[in-house]
Amino acid sequence: MTGGTRYNQSLMRRGKCLGMRLDSVEWRGQVDLSRLLASFDSRQDMLLWDSLFLRDIADCPGISDWPRQGLLVHYLPYANPLLDEVERKYWLNQFSHAAQGMRFLLATGKGVADSLRRQFPHCAVFLREPRVDPIFRQWRGRRCMRLHRPGPVRLITVANLLPGKRQREVLESLVRINADWEWHLAGEAGLDPDYAEDLRQRLRQLGLAHRVVWHGALPPDELAMLMAGMDLFVAYSAFESYGMALAEAATIGLPILTTEVGEARRLVKHGKSGLIIPVDRPDDFERALARMVLDELFRLSLESRVNSGSGGFT
Repeated sequence: MTGGTRYNQSLMRRGKCLGMRLDSVEWRGQVDLSRLLASFDSRQDMLLWDSLFLRDIADCPGISDWPRQGLLVHYLPYANPLLDEVERKYWLNQFSHAAQGMRFLLATGKGVADSLRRQFPHCAVFLREPRVDPIFRQWRGRRCMRLHRPGPVRLITVANLLPGKRQREVLESLVRINADWEWHLAGEAGLDPDYAEDLRQRLRQLGLAHRVVWHGALPPDELAMLMAGMDLFVAYSAFESYGMALAEAATIGLPILTTEVGEARRLVKHGKSGLIIPVDRPDDFERALARMVLDELFRLSLESRVNSGSGGFT
């Protein structure tokens, strides 16, 4: 499972440890949200909505009348720099409409929290950044034994298959790199089935399906073990609130190539533990990807700095 899902589960566990009575409800649009609300008691229950369902929350009639509810803001969709002005205004309106009915907003990254406080002064904004599962640190030392292996360069991207994560763009860049590579994808594919199928179809068209390994959503122990066997972590996301997968990759000691999103500047030391590329510089990202795939000495020098403690996230 990806960072957002693990964050939600960690939040649930923490609440229960504090004696709170918490229940999670998985909803994928099977029923109207108003019908879902009918199963709760507005006099006693507090609702915490995941911003993943922002569009549905904003369009649900009567949801703003619920007396006690909050929005868990994993990301700000209108902050996506790839949106045109019409799309940006649409998502800003959707978010603003949803936020008007909330008593509080819970942000998972400092930058997002600061932005929310400026835009929604009427609403209490809380910040709770995620914590890396200890299992990732346990794999840090064992990873050193896996260096200098023969075979293809193994890359991993940990993210739900969504347009904003830009796995398709990573694929198109990899196609143009004349090297023996193997790309591993970990993340939920069912949130946008059309996007996932488009990626699979493109792989078939290119004749590269055999070079991509699909893992789906993985629990922390399996994900940590998988990441420890990789040569490079690649994240080409257009926007993030924090960057949980980046923190996990840095904790393990993987060389990292990422866009400048979320808390990337805190989690990755540019030129020391990885490379950070502006979101709107696709040519620079492709050149950086080619360098990290082709130049093993450069890649290993980044890894050495991470494992020696002079760079990365601790």
